[in-house]
Amino acid sequence: MGIKKIVAGFIVIALLLTGCGGGSSFSADNLAIRKINDKKQVVRYGMTRTDAEKVLGVGEKQGDGVGARNSYNYESGVVIAYRDDKVVVILLNEGSSDVYETSKGARVGMLKGEIEEMYGENYLKETNERNLDYIYDSVNKKFIVDSGSMKDLKADNKTYMISSTFNSDGYAETVMLLDREFGVYLR
Repeated sequence: MGIKKIVAGFIVIALLLTGCGGGSSFSADNLAIRKINDKKQVVRYGMTRTDAEKVLGVGEKQGDGVGARNSYNYESGVVIAYRDDKVVVILLNEGSSDVYETSKGARVGMLKGEIEEMYGENYLKETNERNLDYIYDSVNKKFIVDSGSMKDLKADNKTYMISSTFNSDGYAETVMLLDREFGVYLR
């Protein structure tokens, strides 16, 4: 996936987060991927780049364009963005489906209904059918399910998001784990 597609994805999320409850427990620990063949090999939100690269290998820095600063491409379709040398975005792309999954088991290539079954009904209801967005406000301990609830959220690292995009046949093209600060400010 090219940098333009990745940046476009970040911009769509930023627009969603700026314009856009029920809740069970959720935390930054849910923002993690693991190797399918070795579930102990985990990369999670907040992990240092050094520790993430022990699992992923050395990444290739993306260009210096918007959203690419501090972003690295890794083998097997993974993109990681760092803030202060800590993981703040994990993006699974094409090529990752046989190697990585989220901590709950979601992968690129899964049907939308399968991912919804894993993460539940607490998703943002006002997105198009090609998106599935889970936004969790850890301060108020609730999922955001309507855009009206977004107006009071701060653009900080206390609101977490799991976002998937789907092709016209309903299969996941990307799975992204991030915080609202990156979603809004791309940093």
